[in-house]
Amino acid sequence: MLGESDFFSADEVKQMMGVTSAEPLGYVVHLEETDEFWAGEKFKQGIHCNVWSVTPELAKKLTFEKAVKVATTYGKNAKVAHLFDNGNQLMISILEKKEP
Repeated sequence: MLGESDFFSADEVKQMMGVTSAEPLGYVVHLEETDEFWAGEKFKQGIHCNVWSVTPELAKKLTFEKAVKVATTYGKNAKVAHLFDNGNQLMISILEKKEP
């Protein structure tokens, strides 16, 4: 099973993107097809609902392990991404596996 160290870290991504001043905010789950972000889940009267947002500002910031768990629930369309704050905008970078 792949772990966090198998992917580029937030610092490595910042260097590759040329935005070294960007602040990493955590991991998010992104549906590329609809460009939505997982914003959490709600339970009401025995019904489980997932909440999705069209803006990364409302995305739930997760640990690597939780993001992988949520993304796995949604299959190939759900991607784990780093979320960064660059001062005037938020940016995401879909996790990429390091080559051995």
